[in-house]
Amino acid sequence: MKFTLEHIPVLLVDDQEITGYVLNKIFLEDSRNDFVLHTINTPLNALSKAQEVDPAVILLDLVMPDMDGLALLEQLRQCPDFADTPIIMLSSHEESFFKAKAFEMGANDYLVKLPEKIELLARLRYHARAY
Repeated sequence: MKFTLEHIPVLLVDDQEITGYVLNKIFLEDSRNDFVLHTINTPLNALSKAQEVDPAVILLDLVMPDMDGLALLEQLRQCPDFADTPIIMLSSHEESFFKAKAFEMGANDYLVKLPEKIELLARLRYHARAY
């Protein structure tokens, strides 16, 4: 872990490019300017991207082609480099079943896409500080 709270690397794994665009806009408009967003749209390459970025927090989409977010969550948790990295699941699924499954598999948090700016930033900062 090589980050400061003035420079917080966040990795977004989401097959929808619009999510990365919206998050980057939120980060750029934030007065603290403390987040650096890295994105990958292919879940099959997410582990190598995470090793390259060494994120303080990972935002992980639940529903993606080729590999769903829960399978990738399990893969990340099995990797010693990311066993303790905060992972926040992002999904349009609001049902308790999906949330419970994500927590059961090791997610630190769960947000319904896309949360309000103030909530997103607060949760990201909280998890980065805790990490």
